[in-house]
Amino acid sequence: MSRFDAAIDFVLANEGGLSNNSADSGGLTNYGISQRAYPDIDIKNLTRIEAEHIYERDYWRYDAIVSQRVATKLFDAHVNMGPVKATRLMQLALGAVEAGPIVADGIIGSATIEAINAADEEKLIEEFKVRLCKYYCELNQQEFKFASYYANRILTDNLDGMRPIAERRGSGALVRFLQCTGFFGVAEGAIRNFIFPLLVG
Repeated sequence: MSRFDAAIDFVLANEGGLSNNSADSGGLTNYGISQRAYPDIDIKNLTRIEAEHIYERDYWRYDAIVSQRVATKLFDAHVNMGPVKATRLMQLALGAVEAGPIVADGIIGSATIEAINAADEEKLIEEFKVRLCKYYCELNQQEFKFASYYANRILTDNLDGMRPIAERRGSGALVRFLQCTGFFGVAEGAIRNFIFPLLVG
């Protein structure tokens, strides 16, 4: 079974620390916890321990998933886009890898958990990344200013640090991301010189 304490470091690494980017609709955030979502919390002085408590209480729903890798990736997507969107994309990914009939209703119920546990981990992770790419590429073009952030968050999981970059470059998720950035008018040279070095790092 998956554990919250094995997933939270990956999420917090993606979320970062204190931020008040005017281009980010979340506004003032700390450890990914926004003032908009938690108006009664002192976000500026929020500690990591307090943030972890919020994530475990309000976001973690994945103990029953056998694969820690899948649970961590789904948890990270949940934090970033909300539970319904993240779960629906996972359900669509499950349908694509033929793990059995699944309704994409955005609810993380027993049927979805059973399908996740029955699926091939590698295929499911890869397909889920592709679905995440498609989702982010369909956002408003202004969001492309966060391309480097999305590239790292979408294309990596808690095992990617141990993988050869050549393997990651060949992934369907990466191909999908590059196609999407092309749709936004980014030149091939810019992709090669910007996105690939980003993934190496």
